[in-house]
Order: sequence, then C-alpha cells, then structure tokens
Amino acid sequence: MDLPLPVDAPASAHCGTCTRCIDACPTAAIIAPYRLDARRCISYLTIEHEGAIPPEMRPLMGNRIYGCDDCQLVCTWNKFARRTDEPDFRARNNLDTATLPTLFAWEEDEFLRRTEGSPIRRSGHERWLRNIAVALGNAAPAADARRALESRRGHPSELMREHVHWALRRHDDAPHPRRIGTHRDQARTPPPAQASRASASRPGPQEDTAVPDGRHGIPLRRREQ
Repeated sequence: MDLPLPVDAPASAHCGTCTRCIDACPTAAIIAPYRLDARRCISYLTIEHEGAIPPEMRPLMGNRIYGCDDCQLVCTWNKFARRTDEPDFRARNNLDTATLPTLFAWEEDEFLRRTEGSPIRRSGHERWLRNIAVALGNAAPAADARRALESRRGHPSELMREHVHWALRRHDDAPHPRRIGTHRDQARTPPPAQASRASASRPGPQEDTAVPDGRHGIPLRRREQ
C-alpha cells in the first residue's frame, strides 16, 4: 500500500530538566535523554526478543510479562491523556483478573483463542510462557507458584526448560519474603503470584496495574504512587 500521507512536523523538545522516565525505568534502558538501549527495555525483551532473556535482566523485570510502560506512567505530559472508550483497548478474556499460575497453564490452543485480535498473540505461546516463568521466579515464594513451575519443568522447549529451572532456583535460594532490587538498588516486595492481577484502567494509588490489550504492557504488578 502506497498512500500520499502528510508528513508530521518534528516534535519539539519540551522535557526541560525532567528525568522522571530515566529515573523510573526498572532496567536503566533509558541511558540518556532521548536515548534508549532496547537491549535492556522490558517491552523489547518480553515482546520482540525471541531467545533467552539475559539472566541479569530477569530479576529487574519483576512480574511484568508483556511490556512495561513505567516511562509512560510517570511522564508528566501524559496527565493530559484521557482513557479511550474504544472497545479494542478494553480487557478481554478475563485478563484483568487472571493470576500468573492460571496464565502459565494455558496450552497453545487456549493461548491462541484467548488472544485472538490482541497484539499479545504476536509474541507466540513459547515466549508467553517464558515471560511468565520469569515473573513466577520473581514472585514471593508460594505453593501455587512452585506448582505452576514444576508443571513445566519437562517442557519440550529447551528455552522454556532453562527459564523454568532458573525460576525454581530462585525459589530454592530465596529467603522468605524475598525483595527484588532494581538497577538503583531500590527494593520492593513482589506480591504473591496468586494476587497478581491485570487491569485495563490507568493506575491509581495502590491499584494492581496492567494493560492487557492495545497498549504495550501486562506488568502484572502493584504500582505505588
């Protein structure tokens, strides 16, 4: 398709001295104003990256399983945004209430059915499970999280087995409760896996935040403001 679309005017620099996005990035992917190292970006790692997630990145991902959006959430310019009523942006197929163990139990046919019409599908079932394995490894130790991981220990994919074994080692080696640090050594206690939920709304104080369809992320974590 070749359409004579009008050319947008270049965006002007209007960030001033604000560094909120740089400070908020869990993996220090925003390395300087207007500069992003995609190799460290959770959205790239969970959506586009096809292989193993680098081990040093995994603890920093918390329990985000499809994108991140922290930089968007803290940007002061986004306070002018308004929630859309477009149906395609709403939560669907119970993704706003599903737990990590529940999502991890989806076989490929269920994954394809529940993500039909959603950008989540393009990640594919194997990467979906890979991301959830990392999230379960970062969750506070809990019986249901361990059972979910054990159920995939013998997965036919070497990629999956490696991530599951990593997550199980995290549970074996971790004191209770474990705190997850970020690149700035800011520790936060992750919620139990059974308490992780998704929400299609923009986060308010003490809300479990995620955006299952239409935008980048299902962080599946609690964001405090």
